[in-house]
Amino acid sequence: MKTTLMIALTFAAAASTAAMAAPAADQVQSVQVSYRDLNLNRTSDAQRLLHRLDRAAAEACGASTFSLREVKAEVRHTNCYRGSMDRAVAALHSPTVNSLYAQRAQQLALND
Repeated sequence: MKTTLMIALTFAAAASTAAMAAPAADQVQSVQVSYRDLNLNRTSDAQRLLHRLDRAAAEACGASTFSLREVKAEVRHTNCYRGSMDRAVAALHSPTVNSLYAQRAQQLALND
């Protein structure tokens, strides 16, 4: 089933380190992520959407596409990033996306 909806990641930005150029804590960033071209019942499309959400959440929480890999990794450990991803995935109401996201979170926890 194809959808034409858009999902927005909205959150209060909070930087985990002073070195990162994240938005001020009282600012709200919103990034729209389109998934109208994806069928969320297909694993490959659900993975593609998680990748899009990951990039959008990292960007909105302080990392840009030009940030060093280490900066992006630090941003992915912030409450801003985790909360943004959690809310975006929950808003989709997609069992496939939820399952893949839970597996991803478990793998990340094992690597920490």
